[in-house]
Amino acid sequence: MDQILINNKFMSLIGNKGKNFPIPHTLQGLAIHDFASRKNYKIVYNVIRQAKDGEFLFFDQRLNELPDVRGFIAYSSETLGNIFLARSYLEKMIKKNYVLWLVTENFLIENYNDIDKLEDSYVIKKISKLNSDNFDQIYDLIH
Repeated sequence: MDQILINNKFMSLIGNKGKNFPIPHTLQGLAIHDFASRKNYKIVYNVIRQAKDGEFLFFDQRLNELPDVRGFIAYSSETLGNIFLARSYLEKMIKKNYVLWLVTENFLIENYNDIDKLEDSYVIKKISKLNSDNFDQIYDLIH
C-alpha cells in the first residue's frame, strides 16, 4: 500500500516589533517553534514582515519563489497588521496552495472563507477596543 507523504515543512512569518505590535522577534519565534513542534511541523525558513501595514515584501518574495513548504506559521493575526490590507497576500497564498497558521488564535487559513472570518474577528476586535461596554450588541449586529 502506498503511503501519502504529507509535507510538514513551514516557514515562520515574524512581525516587526513596533508601537502597534510590541512582541519581540525572539518571543514570536519561540511561540512559533513550540507550536510547530507540537504539530510535528518543521520550520525551514523565517520571513520578516515589514512594519508598515500593507507591506509584505519578503512574504511576497517567498510566495513568488514557490518554496517547497506546506505554508506559513505566524505568531498571531496582529503579525499581519491591518487584515484588509493583507487580504491580497492571503489570497495569493491560497491560490498557490499554501496555508497560514496563526498561533495565538490557533486558527488555520486555508481558504477564502477563512480570510472572511479573520476580517470579521479583526473588525470585532477593533470595535470592542473602542467600545467594550457594547461588545455583545456589536457582535450580534455583525453576525
